[in-house]
Amino acid sequence: MFQKYRGDGTTSKQMEAAPKNALFIWCNKHTEYPKQLARKLGREDLRIFSPGFLAEGRWRGMTFTGIVTDHAFIPSHEQYGALKIMQTCVIPPKGD
Repeated sequence: MFQKYRGDGTTSKQMEAAPKNALFIWCNKHTEYPKQLARKLGREDLRIFSPGFLAEGRWRGMTFTGIVTDHAFIPSHEQYGALKIMQTCVIPPKGD
């Protein structure tokens, strides 16, 4: 389904547009590639997690400047619920 978007730069554009220090939820458990991509783009400030991070609840007590989900990420019902709750933890970044 998402094969047509592979290699078109969508993830790069998402990372570039993300607020500073935002969470970036990758589409699967293999996060080495998006971490390398973020370094290449000069976005080492992004905190990159696999989808499992959502259900594990490790985000509780954290605050974020934004939450970006990779275009290829399709959340389960449980993950979608966690994302909705996480949105209440978003504190927009102050002007640099």
